[in-house]
Amino acid sequence: MIPTDSFVTIAVRIYSARNLPKADPTGLSDPYVVLTYTSFEKDRLTKKKKKTETVKTSLSPIWNDAFVLNNVTPESFLIFNCFDWDNALKFSADDFLGKFKIMAERIPINKNIVWRVPLKDNDKSAGEITFSTYAVPSSQYIDTKENKKSLLMQTAIDQLNIDSIPLFVCRHQNLLQVMVQKTEGFIDEKEKSSLYAQVCIGKQMLETIVYKKKGDPFWGSLLSFSYNKANVIKIQIKDWKMIKTNTVLGSVDIPLFDITEDDMVIKSYPIKGSKGVLKCGVQIIKAENITNLLPIECEADDEDDDWCKQNIQPFEVFTDDVNTRGVVDTSLKDDYHFEMSEDDISNLLNEDVPIFNESYFERPLKEGVCQSVNKKVFYNDVATDKGPIMIAVGDESGGLKRAVVISQFGNVKTYVTDLKNIDNETMSVFGLKKDQVKMKECDKSVWPKLIEFEERNQCHSYKIGLLYAKQGQRTEMEFLSNTTPSPLCTEFYKLIGETVTLKGYTGYRGGLDVTSNTTGTTSIVSKYKGTEIMFHVATMLQHVEEDPQHLDKKRHIGNDVVVIIFKESNGKKDDEIDLNSFVTQFNHVFIIVTPTIVKGSPFYKVCVCCKSAVQAFLPRFPPEKLFKRDEVFKEWLLCKAINGERSSIESPQFIKSQRIARKGLLEVIINEVK
Repeated sequence: MIPTDSFVTIAVRIYSARNLPKADPTGLSDPYVVLTYTSFEKDRLTKKKKKTETVKTSLSPIWNDAFVLNNVTPESFLIFNCFDWDNALKFSADDFLGKFKIMAERIPINKNIVWRVPLKDNDKSAGEITFSTYAVPSSQYIDTKENKKSLLMQTAIDQLNIDSIPLFVCRHQNLLQVMVQKTEGFIDEKEKSSLYAQVCIGKQMLETIVYKKKGDPFWGSLLSFSYNKANVIKIQIKDWKMIKTNTVLGSVDIPLFDITEDDMVIKSYPIKGSKGVLKCGVQIIKAENITNLLPIECEADDEDDDWCKQNIQPFEVFTDDVNTRGVVDTSLKDDYHFEMSEDDISNLLNEDVPIFNESYFERPLKEGVCQSVNKKVFYNDVATDKGPIMIAVGDESGGLKRAVVISQFGNVKTYVTDLKNIDNETMSVFGLKKDQVKMKECDKSVWPKLIEFEERNQCHSYKIGLLYAKQGQRTEMEFLSNTTPSPLCTEFYKLIGETVTLKGYTGYRGGLDVTSNTTGTTSIVSKYKGTEIMFHVATMLQHVEEDPQHLDKKRHIGNDVVVIIFKESNGKKDDEIDLNSFVTQFNHVFIIVTPTIVKGSPFYKVCVCCKSAVQAFLPRFPPEKLFKRDEVFKEWLLCKAINGERSSIESPQFIKSQRIARKGLLEVIINEVK
């Protein structure tokens, strides 16, 4: 049963954006925003979407569209995806411009917050978006027309002061504002051009509007960046008509060490490679003077540092436009996401951060901080509703110390600047007040306990359900009744793993009996990049003829997060699998594999079905949609299954129990080292 007492109802006003990417040949865009979140309604979790109007031909649109999001789960991410509308006939897909995400539990209750935040396209800057929020506990909100109107009024934004709202930035980041005003003497006053300026700091890049009049361009574009390590601002002047050749007409370099924290002053800078000057102003606000800080899950990764790479995709990226006819009963459309081709996961999925990521620090304490010479651990000596909190801090590198924040919510890799301000670091991460934080240092005896805690929360092995479905069979009970696989199914078994005798088996057993054959005599095992997999094979599990419910088999497969179904099918509606027949809270991902013959060659056709609360996961489908029956498919399938479980356990169904267990273990550790 999913707890509902922590749900919130959030009023969101998506007001405006600035400095969006140019998606159209005109040098403009037709932007709109799709807001996605997870809501609880009709006794189940559902992915919901809200969409603004489209503003035509603008890089700085104003929407001022407001919505009420009911019964939002605290772990849900509010994802603001900005797109460029292409055309009503949809000859081409709308272009993705940028995104911003924030966890629902980070939004303050009973307080109007105006967020001016950066949009990102993977690691690239994509302008900024301004929106406001006002959240209330769902238990205190009755969804009536009057209450909705009243709640939306709480998100009002002062339009006259919108430009004075400071940009939210990541902790330890400086804020850089660049006003690119105009050129003087750069172009003949009678010459018409399509000039724009491109401003880069480090690997971030933003652009001004395109000026399409005669004479020197006047842009008046204010561009905002957040940065940690940078030495120079590089500004290049380009012609939009020459965009394909990337020709630079002139450039200006502004050293950052020449900039003070005084008010912005417009200065003239000689344009290299051409004549004239560029008039622009620069202002830096140091990290220690910034109060508008993004939540920790919004922090941008250092592109040259794997320390803060993510382990899970936080974005709603299923396209939800999949035809499953002949494979799965389509009446389940609202309960599941489906994936049958490379187009069924949108281009929002970050290919650089797959869930199964070899460069990601799976054990940040053991592999990271614990290797430091001057490592320290602190715990919060004040009880709060956030539960026990610990911070492990390692050696300094580039002015920052690698750190791991440890709590019931998980282990979060981050950085700290100064151990003297460790209380402030904790307050910033968890949104606590000063009297709620009193960090104390632990002695060295805590390290073995933390390493053991980390290991206990790691998964080095997986159990996966494996069902055989004959042609004409549609339900779980029918699949569980099968005791003998067909030749095609046997071929599939041999491809994905090795058949082993259970009695005396010394590897990962996945809950099966390896001493007295009470769960069958054989099973199938496999490995993927050092990870052990035990399949719960329905045709190999103990079969009891007198049990029409097949409880012995159900006891194992019903508790598997991922279930693979090998389905021999006629491809017609009367042979579609009825996923409603699987009555279990644990099965979250079904991978349906169907043998098929195309032009005389054998292939597998695959359909991945995920419950609506599960985020998308890699690997993608190949362009041809079909798989050869070979080792390449085996590797793809095993990775897909493992990532499916990793993504599923981040859904609300599992989060609650994980947090309770972590909280109890941390409380024991802190009590032992006090």
